This record gives sequence, C-alpha cells and structure tokens, in this order.
Amino acid sequence: MTSVRSIFVESITTRNDVLARDISGFKRAAGRFAAGLIGPLQASHRARITARQLRCLDRRLLADIGYQPGDIDPVARVLAGRSLNRSRRLGALR
Repeated sequence: MTSVRSIFVESITTRNDVLARDISGFKRAAGRFAAGLIGPLQASHRARITARQLRCLDRRLLADIGYQPGDIDPVARVLAGRSLNRSRRLGALR
C-alpha cells in the first residue's frame, strides 16, 4: 500500500534528478562556450610567447633549425596550435 508521503518523496526525488540532469547539461554547455572564448586567447598568447623566444635566436641558429627570420610568426602560430591541441588531448585523458 502506497502512502501519500512515499508518493510525495518519490515526486521530489524525480524532480531533483531532472534538475540535476538539467544543471549538468548547463555546466557542459557553459564549459563549451567558455572554451570557445578562451581557446583562441590561449593560442594567441602561446604564439606570442613562442615568437618572442624565436626572435631571441640569431639568423645562424634559426637556419640550423630550418627557419628564416620571416618564418617566425607563422611558425609560432603553428607550434602554439599544436601545443594547445596536445594539452587539450592530455586534459581529456585525465
């Protein structure tokens, strides 16, 4: 025999479960939105740091690693993108 109290408790529990699913869905959506905003900023920051480090090298050292001074900015963007993608993959594995 089902009491009114057990029906009420079951109803509240069901509502809480639905609310918890809604909140977790919202958190995932907010995280994707934030990643869409932060990702390009992180890539830009890493590219600037990489370019600054490459500019510290003289022409001979750049030639030794296969680059010219005009290659610094494009190379920095590519390397920063690779670094960011790798860190995202490693973060997803945790």
